[in-house]
Amino acid sequence: MWMQHIYPHFPVNLNELPFRGATNLTWRFMSSGNRYVYCIVEKQKCFSPFVLQNKFLVYDLWSGTSCYYRCSSTADLVEFYETSENRGIAVIDDGDDISFHSTTLDQESRKLDIGEASLSMVKATNNYGNRRGSVGFSTRNNDGVTMVIPFDNGISVIEMDSKCNIKKTDVECDSGSWSRSEPWQEGRMLYCFHSVADEFEDDEFSGMIVSVDLDTSEVSWITIADERLKSFFDDPNHPVRFVRVIHRNDRVWMTTEKLLENSKKVYLKEDHRWHEIGSGIADTMVLIDVRDDGNALVLNIETHLEGHFHEDSVSFAVLSRCGVPSLQSIARNAALRYVESLRYNRHMARIFGYDNF
Repeated sequence: MWMQHIYPHFPVNLNELPFRGATNLTWRFMSSGNRYVYCIVEKQKCFSPFVLQNKFLVYDLWSGTSCYYRCSSTADLVEFYETSENRGIAVIDDGDDISFHSTTLDQESRKLDIGEASLSMVKATNNYGNRRGSVGFSTRNNDGVTMVIPFDNGISVIEMDSKCNIKKTDVECDSGSWSRSEPWQEGRMLYCFHSVADEFEDDEFSGMIVSVDLDTSEVSWITIADERLKSFFDDPNHPVRFVRVIHRNDRVWMTTEKLLENSKKVYLKEDHRWHEIGSGIADTMVLIDVRDDGNALVLNIETHLEGHFHEDSVSFAVLSRCGVPSLQSIARNAALRYVESLRYNRHMARIFGYDNF
């Protein structure tokens, strides 16, 4: 396994940062573009009355800086995907409805303009208590984003292309697994890992895969053929409690975790075969997205000795599926570290190439 640190350009000693008190900040969603990492965080707006509000936090991997962007919508932004340099897809939650929008992103002014809704839906109740406010889980498709919204007797599948043209498909099925696990889409087939809640309401993943044909709405079950991965899920003494799946460019990245220290593992499905490419990954690390070059972007969050953290206590690294860095990425990262003026030169950023860090 090879991991290349890309943000910040210099290590940060958290214990030397000024004490700001607890931030009461919760990470809700993350995605990445070529240059930026987009985060939606829940922050405490005020104490009396107690109000929480989602904020749009953006990390610039080129300049090594981060800041909050303004959003033109007063309702909560719950998901955002970059589809081109200045365009994206946003999901908005106003408390009663969720809606899907095309967006314009102004990096200079640090502002996200939300377009008119392409689709609005009333938030349905869910017997399984979706942990993300009954909004659902999403995945990249060939030209945009697909979101799966579970309800009592099935799921609604919202397919959005890069221009936010939308196709909605309702499927009758057991929605439990879809409310606990991220899906992935290959052509017209949609998949997720099967899971159940135990007597303590903790997730247990069986290793089975649930599939839905979006053209016929047929639901099927798939057994993992890889014996090593199958035995990993079948361990009755240490069930898998966490599965995160990211799909891009015909590859599936899966992060698994058990209730054991240093139990996090990373698997890659490529050419219909599963490969374990990472083990011993720190418990503070999470795969958040897969970049255009096929490598995974890893988030690492560290806490201060006082127990709190702030927005600049995060770092990002690239986990390579090939095991070796490119000469271009080595040269670029060295230049950004030692030539400060380069970090703020947008023209040089285009020439030097900030995609595929």
